[in-house]
Amino acid sequence: LGDGPEAIHSVVDCLCDPAYGSLITNPLVLTLLIHVLRKNWADARRQAEAGVVRTASAQRRDVLKKTDVYQRAVKLMLHQSDAAKFMLRDGASDLAMMKRL
Repeated sequence: LGDGPEAIHSVVDCLCDPAYGSLITNPLVLTLLIHVLRKNWADARRQAEAGVVRTASAQRRDVLKKTDVYQRAVKLMLHQSDAAKFMLRDGASDLAMMKRL
């Protein structure tokens, strides 16, 4: 997926948490959980690079419940879908404008 070793190790470390034992037995939930954890890691890294100071509670890795995984995965999918739709729509309007010129 293009993630570096640091991201992969971070996600695997999270998945090894015994609290995720029941979630990782279901391949679909495992896949959703991996995508959510990758997004969380990327967001934390972006904040660190931007110099945003995180509180102790934000630095702590909270274990997600199944409902949290589903909610975050749906938000992630909808955001990606909206971004792709926007890019397609924007590209189509640019082409239409070019044809008019």
